[in-house]
Amino acid sequence: APGQWFTQKLSIDVPKEAGFSYSFALIVTRKGEEVQLNRGQSLKGQVAVFALMNVDRPGAIRELQLESLKSEAGIYEYLPSTFTIRLKNTGNTIVQPAGNLFIQRGSNDQSPINALGVNAGAGHILPGTTRELSVKWDNGFPVIKKDESQSPAKEYVDWNWANASNIRFGHYTAKVVVIYNDGQRDIPLVAEVGFWVIPWKIILGILLILGLVGLGVWSIIRQVSQLSRRGKKSVRLRRK
Repeated sequence: APGQWFTQKLSIDVPKEAGFSYSFALIVTRKGEEVQLNRGQSLKGQVAVFALMNVDRPGAIRELQLESLKSEAGIYEYLPSTFTIRLKNTGNTIVQPAGNLFIQRGSNDQSPINALGVNAGAGHILPGTTRELSVKWDNGFPVIKKDESQSPAKEYVDWNWANASNIRFGHYTAKVVVIYNDGQRDIPLVAEVGFWVIPWKIILGILLILGLVGLGVWSIIRQVSQLSRRGKKSVRLRRK
């Protein structure tokens, strides 16, 4: 019935010539054809569900390479910062990697600032293919967002003062740890890249305010000093 869910169990007779990974499609059609009331062309709709399956047979090799970890820019004014993880399946069967991208101050920090999931959609990488996974770090203040209500979408700076404590400044390290199973144990792959966050407009504004405050303090001290010297001269004249 419409909106009803059910579980369908399948038994698959894998061909002997199938490789270590086997792809197939399940076609869903209507049980009976609809009655065509009007003359003319008719369309017959079908739903195809694509699936991948590992074939457990001798000679299967699960091997994954972490080719690169790149930052979209070396210097960011505001977050988000975007990272691209490039993975290559050098084996002969499908691989499903998982892991985390750690944002930290240094390479050997034990307490990362944030841990971001890698391959959150649980995607597979086919043998002999390369896949790029994108991870975005946007836990900062302020952050650049896109107004999707406009076409094309326009970027704007979001000043959410509730996140003011998350202001980012200085050098950071993005360290990715990707794990895959080679059939016997979990294999970790590690890479890292450095980047800077320099909110120069905020820094310039703070320096300007400090400069004005310093100028005001210097002006007050100068006036007080001049009044003090005038008072001493007056006392000396009276003594004479």
